[in-house]
Amino acid sequence: MLDWVTNNVELIDLLLGLGITIIAGLWAIYMYRANKRSGDKNDEMMAAFVRQNEKILEMFANQLDQNNLTIQEKDALIKDRQGALEVAQQITKGGGPLAQEAKQTLDDLAAGNLGGNGELATLDILAKKYEDTHIQDAALIYLGRGALSFDGDTHGALAAYQRAAELRPENMQAHNQIGRLQARLGNMDAAQAAYERVLELADAQRDKQGRAIALGNLGTVVQMRGELDEAVVHYEQSLALNQELGRKEGMAATYGNLGVVAQTRGDLDAAVAYYQQSLALNQELGRKEGMASQYGNLGNVAATRGELDTAVSYYEQSLALNEELGRKEGIASVYGNLGNVAGMRGDLDMAVRYYEQSLALNEELGSKEGIASVYGNLGNVAGMRGEVDRARAYWAQSRDLYAQVGIPHRVEQVQRWIDDLDGRD
Repeated sequence: MLDWVTNNVELIDLLLGLGITIIAGLWAIYMYRANKRSGDKNDEMMAAFVRQNEKILEMFANQLDQNNLTIQEKDALIKDRQGALEVAQQITKGGGPLAQEAKQTLDDLAAGNLGGNGELATLDILAKKYEDTHIQDAALIYLGRGALSFDGDTHGALAAYQRAAELRPENMQAHNQIGRLQARLGNMDAAQAAYERVLELADAQRDKQGRAIALGNLGTVVQMRGELDEAVVHYEQSLALNQELGRKEGMAATYGNLGVVAQTRGDLDAAVAYYQQSLALNQELGRKEGMASQYGNLGNVAATRGELDTAVSYYEQSLALNEELGRKEGIASVYGNLGNVAGMRGDLDMAVRYYEQSLALNEELGSKEGIASVYGNLGNVAGMRGEVDRARAYWAQSRDLYAQVGIPHRVEQVQRWIDDLDGRD
């Protein structure tokens, strides 16, 4: 069983140095003008805030650079974090009962504690206390809290973005992040509802880029459910907008997703054409994450055609890039695909080793879909070895996880394997 893999969101390297320079520069200009109207003591405090803000944002951007995010996604998370920092600094400057709590949070973040329980708890306290009197500031703190915990605390980040959306219903970023986090948790109905809200807001604000992103994300949700025709409609609308806007990173992601649809339908020539268009754009943009994804997809096509040496070559290129970037999700996917090739070659022990490495990473990431895929593959190996009970147990776990995530065509596929196995008993 091949693991059809595609990234559900667009990928692109963050131009870190330029982005941080712009953010820090604008912040410094703002502070400089404010300082001109203040006394020497205020000047000293503001200068300290500028240095502190630059340090925290730079560390956060470096942290985000290790993740599978687009420029827009990284910039949005940095903006969320910056908004919370500004509010905390205002509280510190103004004194009062919350000043010490705000200052401690800033000091902890500047010390490199990016998202620890103490800092998150303090931000929660600040946000809740501000809700009654400063709703806008409270929403900014919740957005920052969500950004802080986005990678390490899915449920905490989700709760923060949900509260931000309640306080500021017009905030597209909050709804988009809710969609991504719900999808990560396998709550596809909730993810779809969040992306549909983003689409509504983008249309109301005449934001074509927001509309293109929302359509791409909606396409991913329905594709996971096996609704391929509807997925293609979303992808083609997203592609047209990205082409109109000249957004090559969006075009690259959409070509990749259209390739996966074509491959799922068995049109391998069309799939390769889409993957190569995506790969060319990713190479032009220097997007290593996107390149890694398309090498993996091209490897899947080669494996389907029985061109196993070619498949391994593509997988190894993908693995090297994912390891360079520290992308555990990508590494897990490649291990699964290398396990598939080993199984096709009859080396079942090697296949199991790859699958177990993939399983460990997927469990670490909390990826139910990834875990379900590996259980399915381990069941295939057990079936090939004649270990009927073990195969049935793996497939049952795989089926149940796919059901939790909301991928009915995978549930049906795995159930057929179980039924065929029972029919041979």
